[in-house]
Amino acid sequence: MPKNNALRYSWIVGMLLLVLSCAAPLGNRVDGNNLKVYYLEGVSKAMAVDFAQFWILNGFVGDKEQTIQLMMDDSKVIVKLIEKERYQDEALEINEIALLQDLERTLMNELFDKEVRVWICDNTFRPLKTPRD
Repeated sequence: MPKNNALRYSWIVGMLLLVLSCAAPLGNRVDGNNLKVYYLEGVSKAMAVDFAQFWILNGFVGDKEQTIQLMMDDSKVIVKLIEKERYQDEALEINEIALLQDLERTLMNELFDKEVRVWICDNTFRPLKTPRD
């Protein structure tokens, strides 16, 4: 590491910028009750607000805070749900797959009027599972 303080400071700032530039963007956010909904380019704030209201009104929000991300992939709406770490290595059971596919159909028909996919993700929104795996 450089000995000069100015060089040391420049090196630290450079490393910090490098780390921050590699971080995945979360997007803009709407909040409600114990729910945070991030939305990326292609998803409007109105869509995110409607989704948050749907999620709350249909009883999907409990006592613990939930964080969800919405994004567009081609013409599909992708709903990214974060799964607790202790369940991440477990495969989806057949009834869970059926429930997720039912949720996709409900969101498509009642909310988005577009094809919907639900992805199970880690806490950085990296996909782990989908009902179609």
